[in-house]
Amino acid sequence: LTTMSKILVVEDDSTTRLFLKRDLQLEGYQVVVAKDGAEGLLQAQQLQPNLIICDWVMPLMDGVEVCRQVKADPQLATTFFILLTSREA
Repeated sequence: LTTMSKILVVEDDSTTRLFLKRDLQLEGYQVVVAKDGAEGLLQAQQLQPNLIICDWVMPLMDGVEVCRQVKADPQLATTFFILLTSREA
């Protein structure tokens, strides 16, 4: 197992979520997915992932708020966090 064995993907777009899960699993990672920020926070608390890959733009709770809440949790504060966006500038 690598040191980055558990990855949580928080993504509201089902196609992107499936692609990320598939590609990361093919690389040998344990991947759990969540379809929104609230589900992502619950999964993060249960899984204690090494890395969270989170969509920036989501309804109700955006990726920045998910990151803020993850970093405010002492059990998750050291978790690596990557914000993604597919929006064009």
